[in-house]
Amino acid sequence: MIRAGWKFWALVVPDEVSAREDMIPLIESYYERGVRLMVFTDVQRALDWLKNL
Repeated sequence: MIRAGWKFWALVVPDEVSAREDMIPLIESYYERGVRLMVFTDVQRALDWLKNL
């Protein structure tokens, strides 16, 4: 998917802090591959971010 041009990922996670902390290695891995990943706890905010890129 990255080779096909995937550049942005809005990831919606549970509101618990521990769940977000577990995502750090994943975020760093995709960032190194050129995918810009933002983590949200609200679906609408995630969609808004993607629409405004």
